[in-house]
Amino acid sequence: MSPPRVLFLGTKCEFSEIVFSRLVQQTARASGSIEPTIDLCAALLPGQDDNEGSYPRLRQNTKKANELPLFDAHRSPDIFQLADAQSIPIYEIGVLNDPDLTKLIDSFAVDIICVACYAERVPQNLLGIPTYGFLNIHPSLLPAYRGPDPLFWIMRDGVQSSAGGVTIHWMDAKWDNGPIAAQQTLKIPDGICGSEINRLCAHTGSELLGNVLTNLWQQSSSPNAVAELLRPQPAGGHYQSWPQRFDYALDLSWAAQRAYNFMRGTKTPWQPHFVRFGDEYIILDDALAVDMKRELAQPFEREGNEIQIQFSTGILRASVYN
Repeated sequence: MSPPRVLFLGTKCEFSEIVFSRLVQQTARASGSIEPTIDLCAALLPGQDDNEGSYPRLRQNTKKANELPLFDAHRSPDIFQLADAQSIPIYEIGVLNDPDLTKLIDSFAVDIICVACYAERVPQNLLGIPTYGFLNIHPSLLPAYRGPDPLFWIMRDGVQSSAGGVTIHWMDAKWDNGPIAAQQTLKIPDGICGSEINRLCAHTGSELLGNVLTNLWQQSSSPNAVAELLRPQPAGGHYQSWPQRFDYALDLSWAAQRAYNFMRGTKTPWQPHFVRFGDEYIILDDALAVDMKRELAQPFEREGNEIQIQFSTGILRASVYN
């Protein structure tokens, strides 16, 4: 029996690269693959706008290896390099309701579309094209923390050691709502930075996804092949949208360790964390250290570009913006 035909839908980010790399390892196109469990037909990635204010057009990326960025030994190959090495076509796409995109996906006669780090809602007409459907990697234990940035909210709520995890689920018309194909808990260590958290979730998710695809292929002759991978999500759960500026505020009622983990895990170049003392707002840069045993005689102590902040338990040391 031929392995299932798969399309990949992702973005130009490390999370997607890790998942795509795992799919390449499973594909029948991979040279030396002992037991190929999928046929990876193509990758779909967001394209660049042609003109300001216009949507990018659907087009195949035709750059060859000598036109791609040079390989960096300190970094894994990106999606373009991985695809070029295996002659897997890449299509740069615009809006998902583009009729030409529908025709393209139809032409591949795919069984499954695997999604990683793609935060747009998939239209119903596309969801019905693959034989089995769309499989998405979501970095939380659904139904908890539905939405486009679950890791931010997990870190903000301070539950990374108990509520962290990854879910492989079938996509439907609602956000992160479809049946669960696989799920794994994941304890996120204290003090880990955001890029490390993403890599941890991507590697865990790609392994889970690989297992689901392998199981689906091995059981494809069974009429219950998909049914066994369709576990309804438990009742409850909640949806969180993109974080806003005020969501980066530190709460002094937290333990210092929670504040430290939150700053380390959600630091971005465009939105700093901050803390409020009365009418004064102090903009923070980096979380430097945490001391859970000491206690300050006052709410904070500042010296130069560093500050020590007293939380309900423990002290956070951080650098501040001048």
